[in-house]
Amino acid sequence: MVKKMILCSAVGCLVIAGCGGARERSAEDTCRRQPGEDGRLHSAAPTGTRFTGDRYVRRLRWIAEHDIIEASGAVGTPRQGIVPVTGGSDPEPDYGAPTQHHVGVLRLRDGEVLWQRPGSFSRTGPASTRVLAASTGQTGLSTFGAFDLQTGRASACGLPRPARILDDGTAVGITPDRLTRVRLRDGASLWRSPVTGRFQHAVTGDGVVVASTDPDDPTRGLSASETTTQVSALRLSDGSPLWEITDRAGPGPNAVDLPERTVLGIADERVVITDRHRLRGHRTSDGKLLWSRPSPRWHDGATFTVADERLLIAAQRRVTAYRMADGTVDWTAPTPNLPVLSASAASGGLLYAPISQRPGLAVLNLHRGNISTTLTGVVSDSWGRDVTIGDGVLIVQERKRTLAFDLR
Repeated sequence: MVKKMILCSAVGCLVIAGCGGARERSAEDTCRRQPGEDGRLHSAAPTGTRFTGDRYVRRLRWIAEHDIIEASGAVGTPRQGIVPVTGGSDPEPDYGAPTQHHVGVLRLRDGEVLWQRPGSFSRTGPASTRVLAASTGQTGLSTFGAFDLQTGRASACGLPRPARILDDGTAVGITPDRLTRVRLRDGASLWRSPVTGRFQHAVTGDGVVVASTDPDDPTRGLSASETTTQVSALRLSDGSPLWEITDRAGPGPNAVDLPERTVLGIADERVVITDRHRLRGHRTSDGKLLWSRPSPRWHDGATFTVADERLLIAAQRRVTAYRMADGTVDWTAPTPNLPVLSASAASGGLLYAPISQRPGLAVLNLHRGNISTTLTGVVSDSWGRDVTIGDGVLIVQERKRTLAFDLR
């Protein structure tokens, strides 16, 4: 049921204190760095690996090998001649080894490390045009700060967990009791909106922010809430409420059948939501249900993304593209090896994605639905690969290696 959301929006200007340059004492209070924590990320060095190009990717530009990018690694969108990278190792507690995460920026031209520090960022848009939002400690669970992309200088510390980073240098953050939008260059709060649910996931687009109490991965199974799932839409400019969807289910042993409400994406003035059984397209302005169709079966290994006003879902040994406007199936392509769409990037009508448990990248033609492969002899089949595109360069993160390729 779609109904009006009763929320209060507060518009103010709260400057988060204790911020400044990375070497100033005020920054040390909130973006503290322990001595000897640098040196985990390394600049690119000569390598024997060669790739001269194919029909999808041109030459290998450089490879940078790092110390600790193992279990988890990600790359930000290349902009203004640089690319942010992050990664870390999460050993089992019984091993006695510390958890370590590092974040830094590489120069796109030659892979040189410009700066680095302990911390990490998520893949929900880690960098705006000038600022990188990242956690400020080795565990990845500490407070968040904003850092100048070129110099690494801290501009704001103690930020709420950023759910979405926007190109205008602001971020939508999530705290247990509110959604907030902050300006990264100084930590100023642009608006704060109290919420009635414990949101875990937020998506922005078409001038709105849509948050859900369920996680951003429908394959996790159980709902985030034992009896209620909630989706709320707010106007991005001022945080004012637009609409809300709330579903209830009886508590008890049937909790596994709770109706999840995961926001899959926003495009073409539509918010697409799944309840594990159906895909539903709602109008962004008022939440009106405009279309509904059966959903692919969510299971381990299923992934999704939104590209070129299409919702792409990789599940059940095929990739299906739905038009965001009306939910029609634009194309469907069978494949024995599913691409990992959650780690993909698109450019020029093509989408590049790691292939589950296979070397190389899948290349999807967004208009025709053809699936090809590239870089099979260069990119490994390691777990947790990430792909991004910007400034005419394709960046692949795989375990300890960051690889840069020129795009055609």
